[in-house]
Amino acid sequence: METIVLRPTGVMQFERCAEAYRLSTVLGIRTATTSHALAMGKAGHKSILPFVAAHAAGEAIDPVPLFRQAWQEQLDTHVIRFTKHSAKELEEIGSKLTAAFPDVWASSGLTAVVAKGTVLVENRLRVAIEPGLVLSGEPDIVASRGNQSGGGLAIPDAKFASGSAFDGFARVSDQLTAYQLLVRFNAGTLGLADRPVSELGFIEGVKNKEPRWTMQFAAARDDTSLGAYVEKLKMTAALIRKGYFPKRSGNAFESPCGECDFRQLCLDRNPEGYTSAYGDVMDLVEGRSEPRRRGKVSQVIVDRPEDAEAA
Repeated sequence: METIVLRPTGVMQFERCAEAYRLSTVLGIRTATTSHALAMGKAGHKSILPFVAAHAAGEAIDPVPLFRQAWQEQLDTHVIRFTKHSAKELEEIGSKLTAAFPDVWASSGLTAVVAKGTVLVENRLRVAIEPGLVLSGEPDIVASRGNQSGGGLAIPDAKFASGSAFDGFARVSDQLTAYQLLVRFNAGTLGLADRPVSELGFIEGVKNKEPRWTMQFAAARDDTSLGAYVEKLKMTAALIRKGYFPKRSGNAFESPCGECDFRQLCLDRNPEGYTSAYGDVMDLVEGRSEPRRRGKVSQVIVDRPEDAEAA
């Protein structure tokens, strides 16, 4: 039986449109361009997360030069699609957000946890859900309140978004639920065996002309909520194994098609600007060939990097 590795963003993509999941994950199709949101998210994370790690070690660094360097790297190495803001405007917005971040982090009262000599920032974690199914994710930060060496843990996820999430979203976010599962079942390996997760939340940098940070936290999920998410993972894997990848247009006012990277390929059957390491794009899409994968396992389905999380 094939091993399916699901990431939180992959599960969300499957729910939003399973055909988009098939194109990106199963068939490995990529676009020649990168969205500004993804580029901004990656540059932002490369600035604020090193600051968080340094803070935990009792050191201080300026995240602004890190952001500017990371943003320039994005511009130099990717063809970026810009919509609302230009590259220069986004650089200024990102610089303002990262300049404000040290005060925001201080106001949160959080400190990244240091366990077994490692600062728990961007640690890739995995947990076996059932035979042939693995949940994989990378929480931005595992933290505690103040300088506590014990007690409950907080898992804040950092975002660079065009708008802040609605108040209460931290209470229902599947992404945060997944992170709690991953930390809970890797606690022994991480050196956190006696420290339960007590808080989940978001720290969001809002990208507009007057950039600002917002924060929201919620209590950790109870076992019923965690169990429900595990069942969702199992059902998602079962549908993937059955090859069930329906297109989901949604309603006109909330259609996932509007921002989908695969709209041209899906609607017009036009493969221009798309590539796949697994073979010819149209042959893959239309089922004339199977993805050519390396390794001893015949087909290991792995989600693409956590694009939505980075954004």
